Amino acid sequence: MPGGVTYAGYNLIGAVAILPIVRHMASDRDAVTAGLLAGPLAMVPAMLFFICMAAWPEVRHVTLPSDFLLEKLHLPVFRLAYQGMIFAARLESGTGVVHAVNERIAGSVRDRDAFGWRWRMATAFAVLTFSVFLAQTFGLVTLIAGGYRFLSYAFLLVYVAPLLTLGLWRVTRRTRPAQVPG
Repeated sequence: MPGGVTYAGYNLIGAVAILPIVRHMASDRDAVTAGLLAGPLAMVPAMLFFICMAAWPEVRHVTLPSDFLLEKLHLPVFRLAYQGMIFAARLESGTGVVHAVNERIAGSVRDRDAFGWRWRMATAFAVLTFSVFLAQTFGLVTLIAGGYRFLSYAFLLVYVAPLLTLGLWRVTRRTRPAQVPG
């Protein structure tokens, strides 16, 4: 159970990248539709990956299970394509995270226009420099292995707890326009 919570918490990074976009949804229907589409799109590949892993019990002892499974296909082109997709996905999610950090900072600045492109560029540079420093200091595999639990609990604390408390309170408190009989 704790492993599942940790894993789910770490995967909230997707929510961190998406939250700035949520404000553009025009209705509750938009939000429900997005959830109904995104849920299966995220779960189906994970379930297929799990089924593939079940065929090789030794997969739990390898550093990169996806690479291990692709190696079993004996088709190097798939491994190369997968690495390209992972690189593109990390680039995309990293861009979303940097944008989310910039939006959080801009939202806390009194004069939003004062947080212009120079400050945004400096923030992005600082976040990326810090990330590279961590990866070089600890090693990427060690950083990922040790950092998953910390990041998971941080995401749960910073994003889920406020959404389940303050967010839920605000949604349930929302006043609806009175219906005109007739």
